[in-house]
Amino acid sequence: MSSDHTTYSMEHWQQLLTQNPLPVMARSHADVCDALKNEDVSLYRLAQLIRPCPVICLHVFAAVNRQRKPGAPRVNNLEHALSLMGLTPLEQLMASLEPIHPLRDLASQRYSQAITASYHAARQALCWYEYLNREASEGVFWSTLFAQMIRWPLWLYAPDAMQRLQDRQAQGGDPSQNEADVLGGTIDELALMMDSHWPLPRIDAHDLELMQSVSGSTWLQLSRVATKPSAQRYTHAPLYDRYLRLLHEDRAIKLIRNGHCGAVMLANRIAQEATHSWYSKGMRRLLRLLALFTSSDLEKAAELSHQAAINTSREQRDWLMPAPAAALLWPTPLHEPKIKPTEAVPASAQDSIQPAPPQRPPARKANPARFKEIYQQLTSAPQEIKDLPQLVDLLGEALFEGMGFDRVVIALPNKERSSLISFRRYGDDSLRFALDLTPASLLRSMMQKPAAIWIKGPSQQAIWSQIPAPFKKLVNHDQFFLRSLFAGSRSAALLFVDMGVSKRPLSDKHYQYFQTLCKAAGPALTHLAQGTKTSRQGSA
Repeated sequence: MSSDHTTYSMEHWQQLLTQNPLPVMARSHADVCDALKNEDVSLYRLAQLIRPCPVICLHVFAAVNRQRKPGAPRVNNLEHALSLMGLTPLEQLMASLEPIHPLRDLASQRYSQAITASYHAARQALCWYEYLNREASEGVFWSTLFAQMIRWPLWLYAPDAMQRLQDRQAQGGDPSQNEADVLGGTIDELALMMDSHWPLPRIDAHDLELMQSVSGSTWLQLSRVATKPSAQRYTHAPLYDRYLRLLHEDRAIKLIRNGHCGAVMLANRIAQEATHSWYSKGMRRLLRLLALFTSSDLEKAAELSHQAAINTSREQRDWLMPAPAAALLWPTPLHEPKIKPTEAVPASAQDSIQPAPPQRPPARKANPARFKEIYQQLTSAPQEIKDLPQLVDLLGEALFEGMGFDRVVIALPNKERSSLISFRRYGDDSLRFALDLTPASLLRSMMQKPAAIWIKGPSQQAIWSQIPAPFKKLVNHDQFFLRSLFAGSRSAALLFVDMGVSKRPLSDKHYQYFQTLCKAAGPALTHLAQGTKTSRQGSA
């Protein structure tokens, strides 16, 4: 709303959300409207087109559930909802909806980000249920998706208030109190007030009340149990007696672990935390709770959650921003390696003659002055960059000469974006490749959405397994940086750098300067994209 810090009442927010439309994604809206022109279109086909847009799904569920008989359970299956609605009411509903482009402005981007977090949470919960072979996964998917949907319109119509709330939450304190201070009440209270306006699949109110009655200290106590492997959990867990009483005697805890409520709330908490970091203390505690929910250990729970984020990030959704797995690319590892103390060398061994270890090539010296010169050229005069090869040469020189990386490769996609071809090579001319981007892989995902990643080898199992085998074999090194560059909405290049010759370790400082340079190329890429568009229009 306005830029002042006025605290409004819950009635104000209820009126705001009731009077303003909840727009749907333009691409899905057009696809569904086109399909409805065909009289022979099936409900299954319509469900396939509607499912990619959570907001259209919301409107369908709300419209059907408003017509249900008093006391009847809410519909929580999309195909069932469409069969109850029928084609004519669906056509009328689609005609009444307002389409929106996810990149229209900052508010629409925040709107898309809020939807992304909810969708990521729903995919997390669905992944857990499939892992546990539990039934009713469809119901838990929709309940998780809509559990925090009140945030969607708030980010669209009250971005300033939501930004203040996000800043307050980042500073710590009780989340409910922060919401009350900024919004005049909690988001759960507002969701309850809007329930008649948007009657959606939700978790049972009694279960939610039990969930909220569990103290934070109790959750912390339970999360500590998952620090041990599952085989040792019941014999070596801290405060073992306390854990057993909570787990097997406390009715609320049993309901949360065995019912839908625990999965719905935990998935949304993980999705919200993942927008900031996968490696924070808060995320570690959440993953420990996931370990209890799935009856596994912390490592398995982390792998399960990370894979769900990666699978979600692969989906072709123009509103998916940022990709849920993006925060997995931060350089901080989940577990710090344990360094064993150096053992004393016996005197007899000291006397024996040992072959000298192979010497590493001398480390290349960086040229900070040249790096700074190129950086200033990119940021202060991007319009002087005439074409993409000139930009590539500047980036390659800044990385190879300025930062002193041993090897630098800048690869470009073909016109169809179906392959990735090495264009400039520094330090090792044998790094020539033409990679197929058709199969699903990490490189394909990076060429679909801007991303950067610090590869740290097989220890990042979920990420390492997504790198094409020919690329790993060619590089023959497991420590490197990758970064995709975009000109507007189209991928322009992929950067690869490492210390594969001298085998020097990469550092946080390397990664920071690498990221800084890539971001500095943004204005030049935008300038080149606009120039290409102008020339095409002129030739037309």
